[in-house]
Amino acid sequence: MSSAAIRYQVVPEHTVREQAQRRLRALGARAARVSARCTAVGLPAPQAPTGRYTTSAEINAACEQWETALAAAEPAIQQAQTRQRADQIGRDVAAALADLARTQPVVPEIERAEPDTPTLRRLSARVERLLTTLLAPAPEFAQAGAAVLRCADPARAEMLLSDLDSRIAAANAATRRTMADREQLAELRTAAAELADPSIVSGLLDSAERHLDRGLDPTAELAQARTLVAARIAHEDATRERRFVLDAVQQALTDLGYAVTPVAMDTAGSIVLAAPGSAALGVRARIVDGEIDIRTVHTGAEPEQVTLPAQAEICADLRALPDRLRAHGVVPDRFRQSGAGLAAVEVVPAAAVTATVRRSAVERSAEQ
Repeated sequence: MSSAAIRYQVVPEHTVREQAQRRLRALGARAARVSARCTAVGLPAPQAPTGRYTTSAEINAACEQWETALAAAEPAIQQAQTRQRADQIGRDVAAALADLARTQPVVPEIERAEPDTPTLRRLSARVERLLTTLLAPAPEFAQAGAAVLRCADPARAEMLLSDLDSRIAAANAATRRTMADREQLAELRTAAAELADPSIVSGLLDSAERHLDRGLDPTAELAQARTLVAARIAHEDATRERRFVLDAVQQALTDLGYAVTPVAMDTAGSIVLAAPGSAALGVRARIVDGEIDIRTVHTGAEPEQVTLPAQAEICADLRALPDRLRAHGVVPDRFRQSGAGLAAVEVVPAAAVTATVRRSAVERSAEQ
């Protein structure tokens, strides 16, 4: 049996392009969320980059352009949201002042003090400014603001205003955490959707969403999901890379005149190709510990048909394989080969084998 082991690296462009394409898809999902927020405040949605992208540099340039557009939309969204809140809060404060005027007790003229109108105006302006900063308006804060305006004691009004300020600051901090958690949840759902089996992580993501809906902390679930998604992506990337390398080996051997052979014991992690001019002899290629492992196999019914000269021809072909692999995106780092006849040839039952005419290396080179 002759064999070869080739330590390899995948051409960086292949890996970088895969990463860039994943980045572009994630940006598409993020853009959909930003567009929904734009629509809610009456703003036009950021436009996606147009054009066709083939190289990693082109894809990453499109991603940079898109990220810039999405980032630029954020201040405009926040300003529009602030305007909407200010309009609503202005109406709420005006209603509170009108209600205050209606409910003030009527007292004899001689006992009635002049209302401190400037102080009331200052208080209402401060209440309005505070409520406008609220990221997620809630009735209890509007009611607290109205309580400030109803307070006749200036010192107590200042105390209530300070309390409202603290409550709004705490509420905004909680809202920012929730928004960040929901954005992270959305990003993880986008990443999980690309997995071969999204259900592996969907339970954790559903649990995190339930926590958010109930006002609970989803940190643990999100952290577990993030770790699991990263591990699955790494595993599936490695699987895709092995498939890419096996495809490159198949293409390289096909260049040398070999033909893919259906075998009865084939697996997803290996390929078998028949040698040129032989219905009984071929090679099996698989990825083992970061190396391309190629061994001579017998695909016919008569083991005695496998001769040393036939194995020697395969050895010659395997020596030409590294150069062929480079043309298909795989860079050999190290090449080891054992000679013909040093071990028994493995028998791999073939489902069907079609012989091709063997050409010399000189003839094959002349054609190329």
